[in-house]
Amino acid sequence: MPDEIELVRKGYSPTLLHTEKANELIRAVNALLNLSVISGDSNQVINSGDQIVISINKNPPGFFEKEIEICESGVVKTYVMLVRGPIT
Repeated sequence: MPDEIELVRKGYSPTLLHTEKANELIRAVNALLNLSVISGDSNQVINSGDQIVISINKNPPGFFEKEIEICESGVVKTYVMLVRGPIT
């Protein structure tokens, strides 16, 4: 997938009627349609050409997940929160 698709101009080649230019646009749109966001060990974007994967660090350094219970309208609900560890 190209970094940037050049704009077409009226009266100049290529236009979207040219197969190569149209396919360049189709490949770029298809990569966006195959976008995935996953939990990983680091924050990164992986572009394989036909798929884009965004990896987000699940727990930044010093943070961890903790289950907490909250009373909402008399009903106890359990949530998972991201919290920072104690400051020492």
